[in-house]
Amino acid sequence: LTIASSACNTNTLAILPTGLGKTIIAILVADSRLERYREGRILILAPTRPLTLQHYSSFKRFLTLPSNHFTALTGALNPDDRIDVWRSSQMIFATPQTVLNDVKAGRASLKDFVLVVFDEAHRCVKDYSYTELARLYMSQAEHPLILGLTASPGGSKERVEEITRNLFISKIEARSEDDKDVKPYIEETKIEWVKVR
Repeated sequence: LTIASSACNTNTLAILPTGLGKTIIAILVADSRLERYREGRILILAPTRPLTLQHYSSFKRFLTLPSNHFTALTGALNPDDRIDVWRSSQMIFATPQTVLNDVKAGRASLKDFVLVVFDEAHRCVKDYSYTELARLYMSQAEHPLILGLTASPGGSKERVEEITRNLFISKIEARSEDDKDVKPYIEETKIEWVKVR
């Protein structure tokens, strides 16, 4: 809740270990943005199709929007058919390359999106499609807000700075399993080591 409330107001990079609620943070921020901008739309980006579909299922489970407001958009759908999806869906879950292709071809506009979530935000370096999408979004959207999610932002200060620069991040919210506001909620995990040659 602390991270989500912060991320509702400024472009934020949330850095949390796997299983500590990055998706829930994104859902809370999306809900807040839709409450503020009723006609606004949300775009959730993930680098792989399975991860895209996982987010699609999670958001549908937790948000009370009608089922037809959610669309998982992948390159498997014919480009001409995607035009209707861009016009009619309030929450779109997609891989970045599909979105970038549609925006560049004029099939989609990012103007009325009030939140774009960049999952696996550590990929937003060099010429990965996240970088260009963030730039296009910030230049096109009337009410832009970016939320970057990652468990591992990179091993150097330079890498983190590149990600924050490319995603127009103003605030970083980082937590580990040892932080006092997180520790009470950590489930004990059992690790079984299997040695292979």
